[in-house]
Amino acid sequence: MYYVKELRKRKAMRRRLGLVGCFLLLLFTGVAADSWMRRGVPNGDQYGCALCHFSATAAPGASVFPLNGFGDDVKYFLRPSNYTKWSLSLANRDSDSDGYTNGEELQELTGSWRAEYIGENVVIDPNSYNLEIGDRSRISNPGDAGPFGGVPGFSFSVIDPDTVDVGTPIVLTLIGRSNALGRELVYDFPATTTPPDGAEIVGNTFRWTPAFEQGGTNRVPIRMSDGTQSAVQTFIVTVLGGATPPEPPEPPIAERIIPPVTDFQAIRMDFDENRRVDFADFLQISASFGARDFRFDFDRDGFVGFRDLLYFGYFYDQRVSTEITFRTPALDQHTFEPVKAGDIVFRYFESGLFERAHTEDILIGKYEVSNTQYFRFWDSGRPAEWTPLAVGGVIFADFQAANPDLPVVGVDYASAKAY
Repeated sequence: MYYVKELRKRKAMRRRLGLVGCFLLLLFTGVAADSWMRRGVPNGDQYGCALCHFSATAAPGASVFPLNGFGDDVKYFLRPSNYTKWSLSLANRDSDSDGYTNGEELQELTGSWRAEYIGENVVIDPNSYNLEIGDRSRISNPGDAGPFGGVPGFSFSVIDPDTVDVGTPIVLTLIGRSNALGRELVYDFPATTTPPDGAEIVGNTFRWTPAFEQGGTNRVPIRMSDGTQSAVQTFIVTVLGGATPPEPPEPPIAERIIPPVTDFQAIRMDFDENRRVDFADFLQISASFGARDFRFDFDRDGFVGFRDLLYFGYFYDQRVSTEITFRTPALDQHTFEPVKAGDIVFRYFESGLFERAHTEDILIGKYEVSNTQYFRFWDSGRPAEWTPLAVGGVIFADFQAANPDLPVVGVDYASAKAY
């Protein structure tokens, strides 16, 4: 009898453990399911959830974490193999429609790559695989043409100007880079321009021997393309000894046009920053008269002269406006006043005691942000988390329409910072 009871107890225990085990398996499977999708993708560890989803992190409380185009393709092509077999079909697709295939962006074109297993816990630990391949510094995200990895990098090195004599051959090596694996860079002359006679581009080499008739300053546009992106630079070649002289160089500083006094502001003459152009400021500029002191050389002729004193005299005894304006996302100009660092003494309303506090340099708004100004920003995309609280039960859009010029209220710190 004892043996039978013990056997029944053990069977019941195994059933309970089996249920717990199933629950844990489901729990871990659910947590790691999205991570499995990266297991069969070369360099799939580089962008986290943004590789296959529209956001790098799930929204708080969200039950759905939508897949982007690459995530949909991964699910379709890799799911039959339990997300382990990268394929040529997936490598050849352009999931984010940015002009580059998934293989070009992930540095693997053949579809034959397989992750190297480097650990245990096969089912619930996708990080037990080595996903590295190719030049990882050139990877871009095949699931996103925007903020999470963007399109492959593309750059055309700066072409410096050159000066040669007539009949001197020019041989210039063009240097560029595309991060997309396997893309060939093509250099040519833009179709909308006519290159100089005799000029040619072979591969990445520009060649030209200027003739007598081609003397002077020549501007030669050169285009670089990887088939999706392109960039154009103008190669400036000065040819001496030809039929046409080169364009004159920039005139010396002293010969340049001096801007009128109205181009200056009184704040530039307030050297001691006491908000007034006064005698103390005059003593500073006069001490540098005749010297090469760029603080007071307003006309930029190389030294502090009589003309600089005349400019200063124009603003003498004027009060300086320290207002600073910034353009906000609502395209409004907001006025700020600078407040310099220092100690302030205030009365703490709860204790009634006076306290001292130190503030750094700050800019403080001269006027409150109105309902209309915030509405223009909020209405541009209506981000739900940036919606001000209702006032007396009236939603922001209706309250703003009835009270356009009142200061906006019910805006939290994150919303104010976004504004």
